[in-house]
Amino acid sequence: GYIAAPWSIVFIPMYLWDVIALRRKIMLMRIVIVNHEELELAIGKKIGECTAAEREDIHRRYIVVPTKSGPLYDAACRLRDEAKMDIIRILARVTFTVLLVLNLD
Repeated sequence: GYIAAPWSIVFIPMYLWDVIALRRKIMLMRIVIVNHEELELAIGKKIGECTAAEREDIHRRYIVVPTKSGPLYDAACRLRDEAKMDIIRILARVTFTVLLVLNLD
């Protein structure tokens, strides 16, 4: 059939999808990789003394690794680096989509 709506409206689900993905990737990119001692120094108390809400906030802001070397640290760095690359991909896709919609309308 024929679509009577403007293309900018048709692409709204894609815009929303990209905004949600971009938000998640930015949060992942901003995460800090620390060991247990650095975490306790950053929050000012031991992990066992934290409330459930504080622990949830810690898990969103930090990745805790046993040491700053080894496979777990490398995996955490890789996760953060992949998030940075995904941000670039999402921004490229958004740019392409905007240019496409401008050309179609």
